[in-house]
Amino acid sequence: MTSAIYIHIPFCKTHCPYCDFAVWVISHPRHANTIEAYIDSLCLEIKDRSHGEYIQTIYFGGGTPSILSSDQLSRIMQTLKENFQVSHQAEITLETNPGTVDLEKLKSIRQLGFNRLSIGVQTFDSELLQKLARGHNKEDALKTLSWAKEAGFENISLDLIFGLPGQSMSSWEDTIDQALSEQIQHISCYALTIEEGTPFHKMYSNSNHTHTNSAKNSVIPSEEITVQMYEKLQVKLLEKGFEQYEVSNFAKTGFQSKHNLTYWRNEEFYGYGVSAHEFIKGERKSHNRNLEEYIQNPHSQIVLDCNPALEELMLKLRTNEGLNLIEYQKKFDINLLTQKEKQIKQFQEAELIILSENNLKLTSKGFILSTYLIGELAV
Repeated sequence: MTSAIYIHIPFCKTHCPYCDFAVWVISHPRHANTIEAYIDSLCLEIKDRSHGEYIQTIYFGGGTPSILSSDQLSRIMQTLKENFQVSHQAEITLETNPGTVDLEKLKSIRQLGFNRLSIGVQTFDSELLQKLARGHNKEDALKTLSWAKEAGFENISLDLIFGLPGQSMSSWEDTIDQALSEQIQHISCYALTIEEGTPFHKMYSNSNHTHTNSAKNSVIPSEEITVQMYEKLQVKLLEKGFEQYEVSNFAKTGFQSKHNLTYWRNEEFYGYGVSAHEFIKGERKSHNRNLEEYIQNPHSQIVLDCNPALEELMLKLRTNEGLNLIEYQKKFDINLLTQKEKQIKQFQEAELIILSENNLKLTSKGFILSTYLIGELAV
């Protein structure tokens, strides 16, 4: 049963140098026609590929969905409600960036039915924000947070990045402390990944630009420092009542992202829009990353070549719920307790995993090494 929908809005004011998502910069009035054409195709796709399911989560991601006008967002929301049974208690998230909204727009967004905001702050260090070409500074981020609360949002998430070029431990701690002082309900934190084909890849792929502790230049912190940043994050958020329910996600009780839990529990979801992925009836599909081609044919998708057993292992071990080994064996005919007995024992002794009542999960220490551990446990 599919109960979740992802909507991709690919437009941004700027293209961040570390981003490899499918985004298009809107920098000229003539681009308004492109946005309208995209929304036409998006709504057509929703109408033609829906079956009236009961929906409990909707997530508008990007890109920068808040770059759309309230009328444009309303049109997409109305199309969804006309073609699905959207629960009155549905979690409906809008990704937004500081500098793309003001108080009145946020009030309008709230009235449209959005009840959760994911705000792309990334850091509260204005100097680092400038290096990231985010198009906002610390004050812009703080104003956006204040407006969001005033507009009636009671479920607010912040996106933060650590391991940034020139980021010191003290700068990172200041960002965490500032985030915690804002009384928000959810924090998503990611280590910077240098993706091939991005400007950052050209700038920092040379080893001479990495592995230093200096905050006075644009070098990337060493792996050791980045791990320490993650550990500091875990400690500070735990002290303030946040639960780490996934490798990169922390929430106050009752405020876990229901939509993202759909992904990590390996449950089905629709994906609409250019480059959007979806998981329906055991198949993972993706849309074309080309905006013009999507506008011309929004129904075109490709089936992705996936390893279902590996995906289930990877996704569920990312969460504090862990992996039920009995269900895993029934589903894939893989007995991890026998096939990976040596590794499981080794990781237990190192306090990286917990095995309890046929449930395997990573410890907070294990979360730091999740990529390695999952790779070692994969069959």
